[in-house]
Amino acid sequence: MVGVPMTFRLYKQAQAWWSFADYATVLSVMLELRARTVLEFGPGSSTLALIEGGATQIDCCEDDPVWFRTYCERLEDVYNKTVLMVPYTWADPLNVPGIREEGYDLALIDGPLQIERRAAVIRFCAERCRYLLVPLEDSEPNDLRAACESLGRPVKYIASGPLAGTFALVGPAC
Repeated sequence: MVGVPMTFRLYKQAQAWWSFADYATVLSVMLELRARTVLEFGPGSSTLALIEGGATQIDCCEDDPVWFRTYCERLEDVYNKTVLMVPYTWADPLNVPGIREEGYDLALIDGPLQIERRAAVIRFCAERCRYLLVPLEDSEPNDLRAACESLGRPVKYIASGPLAGTFALVGPAC
């Protein structure tokens, strides 16, 4: 990817669940969009790419209490000026108390863990975020691509690494 460093400041070793290519994809989108406020579902290694890409506020939504505590320690405690962990209970339609009302530049939707639940999250984020970035996890049978396309907004597909396979970057409504 043009303009993306081969070594990263915050992500030193690729993991089985998040490759350097996936990290570079998120980082390059951040640099291209100059997104500063981010709503993230499924915090983790991707959160580091958001921080490295210049995010000044990331509201990280997590529905699993064990992972919530883990990411409070790994992310919120370390990057407390940037990261706010927000617990929520999954439902359709989704309601997440504690997030900013004025909206976000970007949503990164890599959660909840159950892929079939992400369509509700995509709809929720579309109402609050200018852009959406969704790892499609091409190796899994799912309807994430259809959920992105159903919004009636422009969608750009970005080839990536082994986790995502492809990311969908959903643009602003026309």
